[in-house]
Amino acid sequence: MEAQNKASSSRASTKPDKSKEWEVEKILAVKKKWKSLYVRASWVGHDEDPEWYPISDFKTSPHLLMDFYRENSSTTSPPAQLPEWKDAYEAGREDYEHLDSNKPMDPRSRARYFKELLEGLREYDESIVSVKKII
Repeated sequence: MEAQNKASSSRASTKPDKSKEWEVEKILAVKKKWKSLYVRASWVGHDEDPEWYPISDFKTSPHLLMDFYRENSSTTSPPAQLPEWKDAYEAGREDYEHLDSNKPMDPRSRARYFKELLEGLREYDESIVSVKKII
């Protein structure tokens, strides 16, 4: 399975019919097991899926992962390659098979990631306030 953002579909290789595409609706949970990260997700048009998938299966859905971590900052660390997944996605790259690590960020990288995330949210909030003042 390779998960994609809401606007596109994803192939779930661990599903019974490996040729079907599955569209990720939302990241529900992330857990760490044996130094690797795993994800539970909801799929558009499908019943609840109890399976846990390697987080690298969701590398083509970086914004859904970022949304999850924005809402759940106290959960386990984000994947170490999340910034690279985001860059590859935003650059429109088709091939990022080489970015398949399931390892979490180290503590220093995690702190930097959340600091940048908070700074981005502050800038966003300030831009909304500016727009409201204009209106």
